[in-house]
Amino acid sequence: MKFLTAFLFCLSAVAEPLTVYTYDALTGKDSLGDLLQTEFKKKTGTDLKLIPFGSLGEALNQIVIEGESTKADFLLGVDNGFARRAIESGLFSPIAGKFFKKVDKDINLGSEKVFLPFDYSYLAFLFNNTSLKDKSLLNGGMTLAAFMTSPRIQKKIVIPDPRTSSLGYLFFRWTTEIASGIALKELWGTFLANLFTVSPDWSGAYGMFMKGETDWVLSYTTSRAYHLEKEKKTHYDYILFDDGHVIQIEGLAQVKFSRKTKLNEAFIELIVSDKIQESIPTMQWMYPIRKSVSLPASFSSLSIPKVREIKTDLTEVQRKKLLRDWSGWGRGRP
Repeated sequence: MKFLTAFLFCLSAVAEPLTVYTYDALTGKDSLGDLLQTEFKKKTGTDLKLIPFGSLGEALNQIVIEGESTKADFLLGVDNGFARRAIESGLFSPIAGKFFKKVDKDINLGSEKVFLPFDYSYLAFLFNNTSLKDKSLLNGGMTLAAFMTSPRIQKKIVIPDPRTSSLGYLFFRWTTEIASGIALKELWGTFLANLFTVSPDWSGAYGMFMKGETDWVLSYTTSRAYHLEKEKKTHYDYILFDDGHVIQIEGLAQVKFSRKTKLNEAFIELIVSDKIQESIPTMQWMYPIRKSVSLPASFSSLSIPKVREIKTDLTEVQRKKLLRDWSGWGRGRP
């Protein structure tokens, strides 16, 4: 009888799904999350349970709130804007070095090896070349600061909110690399007055752009590849800044309270596998972290920007203070 009880317990443990918290754009039909669930089931015979949140920040917050009792085994989609915040939470454990061997050495999310990168792209401001009436900003010699303060973008641009969107926050961190103190406040004061609005997330901002409500939207250089590949449209493009563009790198983080060792390793291995990495370009519309992966033709036409590094690191206290300041700069504006 004891043997039977132990056997049933083990069977139940094996059947328990691996749980992953992530942002909602990574889930749903024909998404990367959908493919991960299918491949994980084939690989292990176990279900992969994806719990979507409106943003990566919300997913991370939920794990912080739940603490040791969290249901999550992994956080999928943590990026270089939220990496320090995740580390300071103390809720994630390093991933074995062997899994990083497939990752290109130039793509990393910190020396602690807490986050395993799985995709990346360059932040950029996209425009529709057929509807953009004033093309003077495209003549070259443009810097990010000059763009943000140009009267030619007034009320014609939308960005995701840096308080709720990982993309928006990473853009905010980009601006802290080109200005600080009073200069940063003045830069954002002008830019906030130029904005059409601030959207809670990327999808909301991009939706406004696609409806023609704005001329410009903060997105990625690889968004152009989507329009080329899926819609055969060549008129969506992005402006290149002479002083460079910041890269967003997304990664996988392992919750330290998870005890599903074998399943955890299987999922980590899957993330950097040929099958998943070859699907990144046309499912995530980002670059895979393995240079050996062949890219679709739509990617070959993309101009690669000069890279602007985020050299300063912010503690969670500093991050919250800066965002409080940002909220004050935007008071009375969109």
